[in-house]
Amino acid sequence: MKLKNSLLVILISISLMACEEANDVLTDPAGNDTPAEINQITGEWSVFRYTDGNENETSSFRNITLQFDQNGEFHLKRSGQVIASGDWQLRDSNTELNIDVPVLAGENENLGEDIYEIHDDWAVRLDGERRLILTDEDEQFILQPHND
Repeated sequence: MKLKNSLLVILISISLMACEEANDVLTDPAGNDTPAEINQITGEWSVFRYTDGNENETSSFRNITLQFDQNGEFHLKRSGQVIASGDWQLRDSNTELNIDVPVLAGENENLGEDIYEIHDDWAVRLDGERRLILTDEDEQFILQPHND
């Protein structure tokens, strides 16, 4: 009986930790973040900040823009020129953004250091300042609308 109770306590603890982690990823403590809609994602975005763990790697995305087309096409641009293409889609009630760029698969750094990181599944939300926040484990992109 004692083993059953201990097992139950462990399972409940794990479930609660998983819920807390999911909430940390998908919500802003101030309550300003919302799930992103397709029409809010389409367009061109600049990387305002990219962090990998505690390291700020934003400089890897200098002159890089991300273009999300309404039809699900994705284009990665450097200085306005397309350097890679793929597709994108929202999933899981608009809380997950999948960006698939085949040339970046397998951590391919041919287009520059850290550029391959964008090829992934991201928890996505829109903050109160119309920035997209993409999070995956200890990585985070903050994207802002691109102004030419």
